[in-house]
Amino acid sequence: KNSMAPHAAALAVLTVTLLCTVNAVPVAIAPEAPTKPGCQTCMTMVENMQDMVKSANQTYEETCMKYLDTNVCDKLPADVQDNCKSIVSQEIPDIWEQIINDYLDPKTTCDKLSLCSLEAAPSPDVQCKLCKKAATWLDKNIFEDPDMEAKVAERLKELCSKLSDKGKEIEKKCEDMIDDDVADMMANIGKQLATDLCKDIGACPEPGPKPTPKL
Repeated sequence: KNSMAPHAAALAVLTVTLLCTVNAVPVAIAPEAPTKPGCQTCMTMVENMQDMVKSANQTYEETCMKYLDTNVCDKLPADVQDNCKSIVSQEIPDIWEQIINDYLDPKTTCDKLSLCSLEAAPSPDVQCKLCKKAATWLDKNIFEDPDMEAKVAERLKELCSKLSDKGKEIEKKCEDMIDDDVADMMANIGKQLATDLCKDIGACPEPGPKPTPKL
């Protein structure tokens, strides 16, 4: 056997590799355009909104849970109500987080608000105004949008499938009540969000107490 054969083969591979490297045409990769300061401020603000709205045990998630307890679980047969409420408390945090992550995207929101064209970061006073504008937009375009309500209803109906062991009739009644009530639930959360969210994330701090006038 020729002991030089493996060495010759290795040398051939190395030579081809070097030739390909030398003759390769470099491909220019266009650098990603930097995010404008105003857009970055907006996206950070919406990310803060996102975190606040989906945080466990926060007002908005609690509103969703209480609404389901009252408008769905309490209207089911008495022997199913506790099981229904237990499922809501266990499942809603994950479902709610999925909903917010899917439908509250910072870049998309800021683009639609035309805030990604701002060249400079806004002052704190302007940030508060922008936050209120964003919160109002989220209320109208997410929490009061019929298409969005239908998508959220489908997510919430996942809870009803957990009651299937109680019978298909119970599962269907649960789904029907979610269809009937999801619009009101979303509208209530949206109004709460438009009113309180900017204060909750610190974008619009409440004014301090007025100084006591000197006598």
